[in-house]
Amino acid sequence: MSRQKIAEGLARAGMRPGDTVLVHSSLSRFGYVDGGADAVIDALLQTLGPDGTLLMSAITTDTQMVVRCIKAADMSTPLEPPPLDVLNTKTWAGTIPETFRKRPGVVRSLHPTHSVTAFGPRANEMLDNHQNAPGPCGKDTPFMRLADTDRGFILLLGVNHESNTTLHGVEELAQIEYVLYPKLCRVPILTPEGPDEAQTRVHMPFLSRRLGALETQYIDQRAQTVTHIGDSYVRYIHAATMRDVTLAALEQDPTVLLSDIGRQTWQAMRRTGVYTRNPLAS
Repeated sequence: MSRQKIAEGLARAGMRPGDTVLVHSSLSRFGYVDGGADAVIDALLQTLGPDGTLLMSAITTDTQMVVRCIKAADMSTPLEPPPLDVLNTKTWAGTIPETFRKRPGVVRSLHPTHSVTAFGPRANEMLDNHQNAPGPCGKDTPFMRLADTDRGFILLLGVNHESNTTLHGVEELAQIEYVLYPKLCRVPILTPEGPDEAQTRVHMPFLSRRLGALETQYIDQRAQTVTHIGDSYVRYIHAATMRDVTLAALEQDPTVLLSDIGRQTWQAMRRTGVYTRNPLAS
C-alpha cells in the first residue's frame, strides 16, 4: 500500500476536502504500508486538504486507572503521581495515533483519560476545555462537538465499532445509568504552561459492550459507508446521524450497547454496590 492508494480509498469511502474527521485505526490491518504510519497520516491530510481537520484518540485510560479514579473520588483526594503529562504520556490507541500525537502542530486536549489530538483549522475549537466537561466523551467534548458539526465524520480504519469512542459519548448524552461513576474525581495533569487539574467523572469499569449492535441501522440510514483499502475494512460514518440513531435506540432499550455479560455485570454491580472489582470475576 502506498500513500496515494490509501488516499484513493479514503475518497472512495466518502471523505472530502473540508471534512472534520475523527480516526480510529489499526496499522497492522492494512498489510504492508510503504512509509508506515506517516504514510497513512499524510494520505488523510492530503484527502482532507487545508480546510479539513483531523482528530485522533489519544486515550490513556485502562481499568486500573478507572479504579484508581473511583477510589480517589470516594476519598475526595487527587491522584498521585499525575496520570497525564500532556506532552509525554503515550496513547495506547495504536501506532498511527501515537505517531500523529508527536507531529509538529498537533494539539492535544487536556482530559486525563480520553484526550484527543487534532490538526487543522478547527483543532482548538474541537478540543477546548475538554478537561472540564461533565464526562469524558459526552457534552462539551471533542466527540460530541464532532457530532454537532454538519460535516463531522468518524473513520474506522481496520477496526470496527468496538473502537468507536463516540458511542460512549452518546451513552453519556442519553444519561444511561451504567455509563458514568456518579462522583467527580480530581485528577492532576501536567501541561506545557504548568500543572493543572481536571474535575471529571469516569466511565464505569468492567462493563462489556457490543458497540456494533446498531451498525445495520447506520447503513440503512445512509450514515455509514463500508469499503476496503488494501486488506483493511474501512467505515466512514456521519457522526450526527449515528448519534441520533443511537439515541433513539437507547431510549427504547438502555442496554442495547451492552453485551449479555455486560448486562449481568451491571446487575451485579447495582446489587452489591461495588464498582472497583468485577463482580463476575470471582
